Amino acid sequence: MAIKRVIALLALGAVALTACGDDTKTIETKDGKVTVEGKGKDAKVTINGEDGNEITFNQSKVPDDFPSAVPLPKGLKLTSAASGGDGSRKVFSLGYTLGSQTPADAIASYKDQLDAAGFKVNAPLSGAATSTLLAVGNGWNVIVAAGGSSTPVLTVSVTAAD
Repeated sequence: MAIKRVIALLALGAVALTACGDDTKTIETKDGKVTVEGKGKDAKVTINGEDGNEITFNQSKVPDDFPSAVPLPKGLKLTSAASGGDGSRKVFSLGYTLGSQTPADAIASYKDQLDAAGFKVNAPLSGAATSTLLAVGNGWNVIVAAGGSSTPVLTVSVTAAD
């Protein structure tokens, strides 16, 4: 039943996103609400479930409540940010373009930042087109992936450690 509610909320969000003429529009249902702030491709969409879960997509900057214990990649351009959680447990996803860096170089550079911040970091795994790593420390799990063919990106996913 919960998955149907999420699908319904996502559908409502898509409708609200395309129909939004004002700067902010909210649609409420018995299962939660969808709020769209802004217009077009720059619109930020927040979904609030009836159980207290919340997720916000298309943020144009690092969320204010992003954990300061987790370093941000240096020298890369932020292109997307999403955050969510149930109040006490937060999750974050940040996307960066690599510019002239290769995925392996971007991962190696960010690994050094995580090491310096006190995270226990596994050795990066590199394939033909992607590189990944996992870091744990300071109360957070950090999963990092870099790759892509035409426009390589680095994605940083952060969750609270158990």
